[in-house]
Amino acid sequence: MFIDKYNIKVIGQEYNSKKEKYDNDMTKLTLNCNDGVHHKKFIAMLEELCDAHEGTHLELDITIKQHQYDN
Repeated sequence: MFIDKYNIKVIGQEYNSKKEKYDNDMTKLTLNCNDGVHHKKFIAMLEELCDAHEGTHLELDITIKQHQYDN
């Protein structure tokens, strides 16, 4: 299976020294690709990201577009 494009956003807490508290839902990392990737490489990359950001909660939105044939 080939994934044509993907967008990945890692959201987490970031310490705000001015407020002396953690700010929630800060974007820590954004990855996107329009060139595509084989699903095995994508899953391996996703596992690496989850390992790097401990305590993850993973949410996926998947769109499958069926091939359109010309008449």
